[in-house]
Amino acid sequence: RDFYSSSKTTPIPSKLKLRVTQACTEFCAVDGRAFDVITDDDFQNFAKVLFDAGRSLYKSSIEIKELLPHSTTVRKKH
Repeated sequence: RDFYSSSKTTPIPSKLKLRVTQACTEFCAVDGRAFDVITDDDFQNFAKVLFDAGRSLYKSSIEIKELLPHSTTVRKKH
């Protein structure tokens, strides 16, 4: 069960939605990924985990590189 679970959704500001859209477009286009990757359940779960981590650390200043695992760590796990 998620600590921050809520049945209430918050409207997303259009500027934030645009930033996310631009980041997703760049994520796909720069490395030749299929645009459908962002609708994949696994990618959306990854995004949700990052979002939840951000909410739980909202008073802290963290580097995203410190939060994400190294590629060799991911390779060893799977």
